[in-house]
Amino acid sequence: KPGDVIKTMSGLTIEVVNTDAEGRLVLADGLTMAIRRGATRLVDVATLTGAVLVTLGNVATGAVTNDETLLQEVMHASKKAGERIWQLPASPEFRKQLESDAADMKNSGGRFGGASSGGLFIGAFAEERPWVHLDIAGTAYLDRERSWESKGGTGVMVRTLGELLV
Repeated sequence: KPGDVIKTMSGLTIEVVNTDAEGRLVLADGLTMAIRRGATRLVDVATLTGAVLVTLGNVATGAVTNDETLLQEVMHASKKAGERIWQLPASPEFRKQLESDAADMKNSGGRFGGASSGGLFIGAFAEERPWVHLDIAGTAYLDRERSWESKGGTGVMVRTLGELLV
């Protein structure tokens, strides 16, 4: 509930300020789990923010990263797969929105710049490893078919991840 402070698997603490941003708590532990199992580069895909839908609509998946080289590999794979990715800013000001007086960070930076601050929340758990976050909140579901994508769930970024692994 709002005001709770939660300790994550990584040891970082999070102040809950938005109960609609609970999935990122699970995703944070998911990154920690991947790192503990030996991951050296990280790509996460999630319907993380409604803010990315406001920014990019259902046209492109938003990306936030700490590593331009890995992002370029992901974007190259997305072009081969026919899926669009648009890089969102990862400026320090967006990370600052997550500062908390009660914990290491808040689980939401607020409404303005929410796609970037939400992505940077996840990035705090990458532990300095190359990392790309792909926010598919706008591209995961279509209200009507488009080109070769049918109405409904799109499976977006599955093709991109497949290309990335080739």
